[in-house]
Amino acid sequence: MEPPILQWNKPVLLVVDDERSVALSLTRIFRKDYHVLTAFSGEEALAFLKKHDISVLLTDYQMPGMSGIELIQEVSRINPHVFHLIMSGHLEIEQKIQYDDVGSNCSVVSKPWDNEELIEKVAMAFSASHALRAERRLTSLP
Repeated sequence: MEPPILQWNKPVLLVVDDERSVALSLTRIFRKDYHVLTAFSGEEALAFLKKHDISVLLTDYQMPGMSGIELIQEVSRINPHVFHLIMSGHLEIEQKIQYDDVGSNCSVVSKPWDNEELIEKVAMAFSASHALRAERRLTSLP
């Protein structure tokens, strides 16, 4: 029997970065407006996904083990209404990331990031996730 999915009063943002200082910095930026879960690997992020109703995933591109792209692909398979933001400090990687690789519900964020721009992108991601959920509810009606 699978454990129940935990619900929160605020929308849930999952931040994934193998660099603890980066992950914790991102958590501080968003904890006022969202319930922020912090993972330090793709595997840890997938464990959170199984227990929590996550709307937005903000992940680093380059991590040991599972990359950000691999994480997004797995999250999309498990929970298609999650909107993804992938962070990269390498312009050539940003240019290489194709929507075909990660789906249309993904956006790229440059590292280092601008706080205001990042906050706006995350807010837009929550709106997109909400719209995806509403659309799926409507299409599942008899």
